[in-house]
Amino acid sequence: MGEDTVAPYHFTWESTQKADGSVTLTAYAYDAATNKGNSGPYPVLVDNIADNPGPTDTTPPTVSFGGNLAGTVVSGTVKITVNAADNQQLSLITLSINGKVVASTNISPLSYSWNTRKASVGSHTVTAVATDVTGNTAQAQQILTIDSGGGSGGGSGGKGKGKRK
Repeated sequence: MGEDTVAPYHFTWESTQKADGSVTLTAYAYDAATNKGNSGPYPVLVDNIADNPGPTDTTPPTVSFGGNLAGTVVSGTVKITVNAADNQQLSLITLSINGKVVASTNISPLSYSWNTRKASVGSHTVTAVATDVTGNTAQAQQILTIDSGGGSGGGSGGKGKGKRK
């Protein structure tokens, strides 16, 4: 079934080739003079039939944004909160802005402060995805618009302190 000539001695056994039930293993050792010794019988139980895991979880988690920011015009630092729950257990909550993951956790709520001064003026898609331990997912999405006071390229907005001529 297996052979190893280098210490520490071990072998790998593909038990799926044996029927379920009791099997007896014996280890044999040989020295340089070909003398043979053995470990004696060692019974093991082969159990290749998967245990019944119970009903499969097909219920996706729930995910939502705290405080309805959808469709609003924002500027400065915006606090985004994502709430998620599952009937079993959450494994991951991710928050993406324009397709780029900006925050993730496995504990609800997820809280993120978005500095819109580093983003361009205009519409931005904010997406939250919740995943449970069995791989079910749910998604929530909202569109936020950055006004000229918050994004890069917005100019001074006429509030500069230049000299008048």
